[in-house]
Amino acid sequence: SSGNAEGPLRPGEKIFQRENCPELDLDGCQGKTFLRVLLHLAMHDYINLVSGALQLLLRHFSQRKEVLHAFKQVQLLVSQSDVENYTQIRADLDKLRLMVEKSELW
Repeated sequence: SSGNAEGPLRPGEKIFQRENCPELDLDGCQGKTFLRVLLHLAMHDYINLVSGALQLLLRHFSQRKEVLHAFKQVQLLVSQSDVENYTQIRADLDKLRLMVEKSELW
């Protein structure tokens, strides 16, 4: 199926479909054991433990957004001329950045 309850999948979202990656289901429960452990840790009195568990919970639930954002930042260089152009532009930008930094010091 190429869609979900919210409509068609956007590019990159297929990696989040659990049936496509059974090797990522490390606990055999689709990650529910991990969430239970983190929730249990968040109920302790030790503030560092609670803070770490809450940070991991937040990170766990924001991974999809982070990955999709990272995909938007990627540009594939599919030909040798693309690679050469990118390399030249990158070098020119580095030189320009250095000149701007030097001029700000004057």
